[in-house]
Amino acid sequence: FFDEGKAVPAENLISAAGSVEVFLGGQQAHGARAYLAPGQIGIYIVAVTLPPDPPTGDAVPVLVRVNGVDSQTVTMAIQ
Repeated sequence: FFDEGKAVPAENLISAAGSVEVFLGGQQAHGARAYLAPGQIGIYIVAVTLPPDPPTGDAVPVLVRVNGVDSQTVTMAIQ
């Protein structure tokens, strides 16, 4: 793939190994997936599909779970 400690090549998206889940205000988002960010070192892009009726507000709690391990909760605006 690429050398450890080097930026990820832009040619191919490299998916995170294992299970990725994302929760928005306690609701599970669908289709969660994570990729190494092209041109970066150790940064992931996480993409999800919002639930049909997502929580909204200026500070919605967001939690990412990878292989059963929870991230710190952060907040983001969802309108």
